[in-house]
Parts: sequence; C-alpha cells; structure tokens
Amino acid sequence: MAFVGMQRKPIRSIGTAIILSVLFFVVFLLLMLTSFTQQSVYSAGKKVQITFFLESDVAENQVALLKARLLSMEKSGEIASLIYLSAEKTLEQFAKDNPDRFAFIKQNLPDEMPNASSFTISPGTKSIESLLQYLLTGEFKDAIDTNRLAKSSSMIIQGKRLLEFLQFIEYGIFGVIGVVMTAMIVVFAWFLSAEFTRRKKEIFVMRLVGGSPWFIRIPFLVESFFMASVSLILGWTLFFVLRFQALQKLMTVFSTKSEAISVAKTINAMWAYFLEYLPYAVGIILLLVIIFSFMTMEYLLRKRDILE
Repeated sequence: MAFVGMQRKPIRSIGTAIILSVLFFVVFLLLMLTSFTQQSVYSAGKKVQITFFLESDVAENQVALLKARLLSMEKSGEIASLIYLSAEKTLEQFAKDNPDRFAFIKQNLPDEMPNASSFTISPGTKSIESLLQYLLTGEFKDAIDTNRLAKSSSMIIQGKRLLEFLQFIEYGIFGVIGVVMTAMIVVFAWFLSAEFTRRKKEIFVMRLVGGSPWFIRIPFLVESFFMASVSLILGWTLFFVLRFQALQKLMTVFSTKSEAISVAKTINAMWAYFLEYLPYAVGIILLLVIIFSFMTMEYLLRKRDILE
C-alpha cells in the first residue's frame, strides 16, 4: 500500500533512472567484452599446449619409456594433461581441427602432412619453457621430431604470452564491473536515503498508527525493484541499438564478402555465448539491488529508531 498524500518529485526519479540506465549499459558492454575475452582465452589456451611428433622409425620400447616418463610427470603435477595419438589418429585429429589447413597441405605440401604418432601435453607446475627444453634436449630427444618441435616452440611461447595478456584483461574487466556495480549500489542508496528523508513525516505517522516495519519497508523495496527494472530495460535498449550500429559499421570495413561472413560467424558465436549467461548476470544484479535496498532501509530505520 502506497503512502497517502505522498508528493512525488519526478525529476529526481527520472535523473536516477537515467544514471542507472547508463550504468546498466556499461555493465552490459563489460559483460559482452568478458564473454569475448573468455572465448579468446579458451582459444589461446589450446595454443599453449605442446604437441610433438615422434620419429617415424622410433622403437616401441622408446615410445613406452616416453609414455611412462610423461605419465609420471602428470602424476606429480609437472604436466596437467597428457594425450597420446597413433599416427592414424593424429592425422584424423589434424584434419578435424584444421580442415582448411589440412586440405591446403594435402594438395600443396604433402611432405608436411603429419604421419607419425604424437603427444599433446599441457603445462602444470613445470613451465612451458622448461617442458620444451626437456623435450628438445632430454633423454628422449632422439625419439622426438625435434626439428618440427623447434619450429613450433616460438609460436607456443607467443601463445602463452597472449594467454597471460588476455587473462590480465579479463581480470581487469571484472574489476571494472565491480566498480560499476558499486557505483550502482551507491546510486540506489542515495535515492532511497533521499526518498526516506522526504517521507520521514509520513513514515513516523504510519508507525504511530500501528504500521509494521515491513509495511514501511515494502513500498521502498518495490520502488527500488521497479527503478532497477526500468533502468535495466533502458540500458539494454541502448546497448542493443549501439551494438547493431557498430556491427553495421564493422561490416563495411571488409573488402570481400567472405571476410565479412567469417567475422560475422565469429561474432555471432561469441554473442550466443554471451546470451547464455546473461539471464544469470541480470538475476544476480536484481538480487543485489533488493539486498542492498533492504540493508539501506534497515540502516535508515534503525538510525531514526523507527524499529524500536
């Protein structure tokens, strides 16, 4: 039940809604960037793995000893994961993971086609540089195609640096989201405090005539939720419109249709990933609004001794 004789100040409410809409827009933008960054981290993480091939004439006992050594390193935590593929499985996996490259190599560079068994390992407590050094110069170097591994080692290390950079960006985005959420909470707290101060006479009257503390809290909580919902819708609308405009501009940059289609597919895949967890993020934001609105009301009521 709303307070009787309540004099509204729409300018304050509209101003608060505008500020919150902008903050919601920033949150949506940052969440989208987080989604894209996570996808990039996942892709870069695959490149940090070391895939090395064995010599075609390597003896079976050497392969068994190498397997045992790597399994021992996996058990001790020096490497995080280990995958062994036979020559046939290696070729199948290469064709599956790199269809375009597979077709090009098969047609133009048949000698470069993977035709030996392979190991794929991910670094654990042992750094990727140490693992590369061990594989290139250790006791199993004669069993490993060190020439091919040496060629790919620089790309693996570059992939590690790219992964570290993307993870740094990801943590930074989460930090900015925290700052924006804090600003949002401060705005809600200020709005509730201003409304509470404006209505304090009515609140005291309601308390004197027997109104329960919850009867006093509910209108403020409902108003906070309504304000958050309206601001969220406005922020999403602004975000969606600007996203559409940005995509339209981006598509005009590419000179060929195939490039535009390729980029569009990538963006759509990332957008689908973003939409998957967006409802959870929105739910958490609205829940935080209710919780902090309640805490603010509790503080204001106790500060004025209205709950006594």
